[in-house]
Amino acid sequence: MTSAKYFSRWFREAGRSHLVSVLSWGFLSLYMVMTLVDISADSEYVFFGLGSMELCVLCTVLGLAFSGLEFFYLFQVRQQDFYYSLPVKKSTVFFSRYIHGLCQFFTPLLVTQMLLAVYEAVNIRNFTPYAGAYLARSVGAALLVFLIFYHTGILAVVISGKIITAVAALVLFLLYFQVMIQNIFYGYVKEFYLHFYRIPLFDEAGKLLAPFALAKSLMGTGIYDCKEVWEYEPKGSAVLAAFLWAGVFLTLALLVHKVRKTEKTGRAFVSAWAERVVEGAVSLLAGMGFGILLLDMTQVKEYGIAAEVLVIGVCGIVGACGGHLLIECLVRTQGSGLWRRKWQMCVVSVCAFAAGCMFLANKTGFDNYIPKREQVAEMAFCINGIDMSQRQFGRAKTEDNSVTEERLLWYSMAEEESIDEGFTWVQGVLNGGDSKVTTATVCYRLKDGSRRYRRYPLNQKALDSFANVYETKEYKKRAYPLIEVKDVKKGQITWSDGIDERMLGMSEREKEALLAAYKEDVAGLKMDDLKTDFPVGCMEIISEVDGIYQEAMIYPFFEKTLKVLEGAGVDTDKSLADYKIASMKVQTSTPMSKGYSGGVNVHFYDKENDIAQWSKKLIPDNLAIQPLLCPVKPYVEAEVQVEDEAVGGIVVVDCYEMEGGVE
Repeated sequence: MTSAKYFSRWFREAGRSHLVSVLSWGFLSLYMVMTLVDISADSEYVFFGLGSMELCVLCTVLGLAFSGLEFFYLFQVRQQDFYYSLPVKKSTVFFSRYIHGLCQFFTPLLVTQMLLAVYEAVNIRNFTPYAGAYLARSVGAALLVFLIFYHTGILAVVISGKIITAVAALVLFLLYFQVMIQNIFYGYVKEFYLHFYRIPLFDEAGKLLAPFALAKSLMGTGIYDCKEVWEYEPKGSAVLAAFLWAGVFLTLALLVHKVRKTEKTGRAFVSAWAERVVEGAVSLLAGMGFGILLLDMTQVKEYGIAAEVLVIGVCGIVGACGGHLLIECLVRTQGSGLWRRKWQMCVVSVCAFAAGCMFLANKTGFDNYIPKREQVAEMAFCINGIDMSQRQFGRAKTEDNSVTEERLLWYSMAEEESIDEGFTWVQGVLNGGDSKVTTATVCYRLKDGSRRYRRYPLNQKALDSFANVYETKEYKKRAYPLIEVKDVKKGQITWSDGIDERMLGMSEREKEALLAAYKEDVAGLKMDDLKTDFPVGCMEIISEVDGIYQEAMIYPFFEKTLKVLEGAGVDTDKSLADYKIASMKVQTSTPMSKGYSGGVNVHFYDKENDIAQWSKKLIPDNLAIQPLLCPVKPYVEAEVQVEDEAVGGIVVVDCYEMEGGVE
């Protein structure tokens, strides 16, 4: 009873500082008002809880701010002396501050979220069935985000004797695992592994051990569809990671606070163990980071494994010792030696060296990895330059992984024939030679649910042999999805030659014949056929009744399809040269050496002879879809102004020069 009475008094004592209350109620009320206005203006893409990046940022900022404000007394010797001179436990002071900050966040959060939920339910009827569950998940996720940063900030304050040390420790806690995984681990992987694309374990660890990424995952900030956001539930792994993060950091803070002494306020760290851990962590990061930097700068892999081991060892020792001595210079007290803790410095140096060698030792195993056939449930392929536009090919070559991820998701094969052909092809790739012409990214989805990714360099022989995979029925279903459509009788068919677009007035019988002809042409398609010519146009089929939206490129060798289209009045031989062109701008880009500018030449043509010459050598960019098999000159781009006689205007068409074009 007495304990509860003391705690109540200390809770009221903590509440005398109104800054925390003003911040929480002020910012959350402001957020509520701004969100109400946004919901009124655009209810489709505005979310007050889950899905709101603004709320995620606000919870993060308030968590960090409250940890500093509530426990600022730990930097003030007089206030600590006063508190601890009273007949009250240190834990009572700590928990009264802790719970005060938690209540000051949770109360306005709950009130504002409930008001926003009521407002949205009244104004958006579709939201009403989701309101209760969405509100509960939103409050829970926001509270978890707050606790992650609140507890992290508390630990940084508790172990520090100076404000500047607390700020530095906070930055270390928030960024350490992110830097270690994204920059150090992946740095070694990219340096050593020839067939690296991504490692799901590192990706997942980077999301769960980095507080900012974890907060985004909990709040679902990358989702923009209303129904998806309203139904969103954070992954169990993210929720568990949040509880562990908050629980571990609070436990460590309690342990350090229990032995913390007032007379150590003013030092860099108030705990020798905290100082050792921070010192060791920074030294390890410095040792491994210095190794990555030197490996990248010197390119010693050309000299063999011995040279790489030497660089890793020297850099691990130098970097770790340098980091250790730097921290010692900053935190050591008067009278303590700079070379104290020599054993710790030696151990961290060995760890930095050993970590680098572990990545190097796994080099051969990683690059030659192929799972057993019976372990694989699916295989997905992405060949840079096949079944993609020239612009997508350019993005993929600059390591824009969004293009690759999109294709790995779509070109996923589960049939026995496809997987067997894929395995045979990959084994041939591993035994192939040099002379890389492109890269292939392969994802193995194993029967246990895990995924393994590899990116293989392809020479011309390996690229040509991919035809065995390309010509399987399942791959063609992915590359030419229209063959999966059973009926287009209710669909509207539009034809485009890259310049002009027209709707085709076809009867149901003609549409049925067109679909059948297209399926026959695709069934007989060989990958080598794609090397012979560009598509003559694109066929678009839309049917709201059947829910169909498909686009299909039509090639000159699709003879059956072309015959049906010609019967519907389509001039399949019409190209850019057959249109009336007012003028064109041709831009030629030439790579320049580092330190030099320029390399871009622009020419304007409006004379009939020049236009006639160029128009025969240009292809609209939306028809340049096989840049590896039927290439264009990506460094020669043109903007062609075509006269639209129907409306008396100008249509601007982006084009590339075909191989063998005008120099």
